[in-house]
Amino acid sequence: MLIIIGSLVALTYFFFWPSSTIEIVRLDALGTKIMSNKVVNGKLGFPVKKQSLKLKGYQLVHGEKLRFRHDKYRVKIAYKPIKSTSQVKSSVSQARYVGVTFQVLNNGLNKRRQNYQNLKSEEDRLRIILSDDGIHWKRLATNYPNVAVRDPSIIKIGSKWWIVYTNGAMWTENFRTWHHVYLNYNPNNHFQKVWAPEFYRLKNGQLYVVAACSTDGVHFNLYRFRFDSKHGSVSMPEALNIGNTAHNNLIDPHITTSRDGYVLWAKDETRHYLVRATSKNGVKFTQFKHIGIKMSSNLIPEGPTTIDENGHTGLLFFDLYNASETFSGVHVVKFRNDELTTSPIRIRSSFLVRHFGVYRNK
Repeated sequence: MLIIIGSLVALTYFFFWPSSTIEIVRLDALGTKIMSNKVVNGKLGFPVKKQSLKLKGYQLVHGEKLRFRHDKYRVKIAYKPIKSTSQVKSSVSQARYVGVTFQVLNNGLNKRRQNYQNLKSEEDRLRIILSDDGIHWKRLATNYPNVAVRDPSIIKIGSKWWIVYTNGAMWTENFRTWHHVYLNYNPNNHFQKVWAPEFYRLKNGQLYVVAACSTDGVHFNLYRFRFDSKHGSVSMPEALNIGNTAHNNLIDPHITTSRDGYVLWAKDETRHYLVRATSKNGVKFTQFKHIGIKMSSNLIPEGPTTIDENGHTGLLFFDLYNASETFSGVHVVKFRNDELTTSPIRIRSSFLVRHFGVYRNK
């Protein structure tokens, strides 16, 4: 009887024992946030459960033995990837598709819809994602550069993986060590904005970066820059020729090869839909066509990216948002013989994937 009474007293005492919270900032070896901050709850004086500190793909390196205190506090904890450098490289080389995107890490945002209008600042960090079918993607658990990244594009040149993005560029050979490079897209200070640079290669092997550039900060034209991977530099800007067309305010360019030449995908920033055009030489584009995607009329696509099959478009990816700028992440549609055959579905990932680029390994 005394044991029962004692147990009831203990349970009652524990139930009414005051609680507190700890905000955990989870960082990799480069000091880069891995996920959004995690808030855990517990009783004063008690330790944080080990389960609350687990993070998929990483193991805890160091961090104070966390106990709940009277005051709520924030603590930084360091992690390292479980996979070795060689294992990380192997994971990348074995994947059919290597994607590059960014993850928004502000607290309060979820993995289905995100609106940033109430944020004082936005925390965007690079993410490498891998897939074998283009629909299901897994995040690579590694160390990432602690810099803001938006709208990235990726390509492999020799042993180096190059990534360009709005306001930056970098390369890596092991996805652990990152080397930052300054690419001067605005040598004469002619442009107010340079958005979403992306790699494309001519059939003769020459590599270029194409980007949307604006002299007034409102209207955009497409320019290409010859890319020198040996010296990490780009040439003077060269305007793409889009002819006498109504689609004269384009952003988010994506250029691929086709059996007959080249295909340009872009977003018409005036009409808020995607367009497709063709070219024989990769400079002059004609036959602009509106891509009519079956979806809710209040949704706007941007950031087109494709995976091609046998010279034809196989998958078309694009970021979706609405008029209130609530983003719902990258979606995909399928093509057959260059004709759209499906409605958009959201790609599968552990976080909300935004405007991204894809490199085909095999």
